[in-house]
Amino acid sequence: MAYAYWKSGKVLDNAVFDFVLSQKSISWRIHCFRWDSRSACTLLETSAFPNQTISYLKTILPTTVEQEFFTYLKGIDASKRYLMCYPRGSIVFPKIPLYQSGRTITRYCKMVQLMETTLLNLVNFARYILYNKHTISIGKFDKFATNASRFRLAAGWDKSLIEFGLRRSQGPDGGLSASKYCYIGGFDGTSNVLAGKLCGIPVKGTQAHAFITSFTPKELPLVGKLQPADSSQEPRDFYPVVMDWLKKVSPVLRVLESEVHMGELAAFSAYAVAFPDTFWHW
Repeated sequence: MAYAYWKSGKVLDNAVFDFVLSQKSISWRIHCFRWDSRSACTLLETSAFPNQTISYLKTILPTTVEQEFFTYLKGIDASKRYLMCYPRGSIVFPKIPLYQSGRTITRYCKMVQLMETTLLNLVNFARYILYNKHTISIGKFDKFATNASRFRLAAGWDKSLIEFGLRRSQGPDGGLSASKYCYIGGFDGTSNVLAGKLCGIPVKGTQAHAFITSFTPKELPLVGKLQPADSSQEPRDFYPVVMDWLKKVSPVLRVLESEVHMGELAAFSAYAVAFPDTFWHW
């Protein structure tokens, strides 16, 4: 997603992320906010892309990714990123933001997206422990491989199974364990980039909802040029191709063109431009 943001020229956009508990995801109407924000503050203060990480990213990203993008990653720092949240022990309610993360300046603000998964992982685990303390068992990681193998047998070997559980896993360490054992059990890959780096697991992924909602209809004509599969051909404007296929597909799906959310279409188009060889896989 970071590369797609960079490729589409959106890294200078302002961005604010809210973490909200939905009413349907919980059984209680009020909650006690017990998350320790110090772990998040430490993350914000120390987040960076060292040379070793940049070298690893070059091995998993397509060869079409420009060197300028990796230079851009090296220059990222979190010093101007902010985090606002309730004090520990506060009474909080559904649909009210528990914390808010953003940037105090426009430069690099879209890179707040990079922190989304980690912040969700930290908060979701704390909330899960608090409200499920009688049922949770940290020692159940040995069952991940068995359950993963059952999924593999049920799906068959001709299907791709990808593990996307990091945001809801039992903390950062638990996320690594879950990714590893799912892979041992027969999954094809994980969205956990750190697990890929440490354990050699293929890294796969799609887009977060935040990525899709960051695009507006007016950005669709600006998605840029797409490189044809035949690399000897010149890149061509992708917008006319998208609109042409929209006219072809809409009748098949029995959907009016006016019913299509052009902001979502812009997001998918931008992602396709960034990853033309792998967009359809996942």
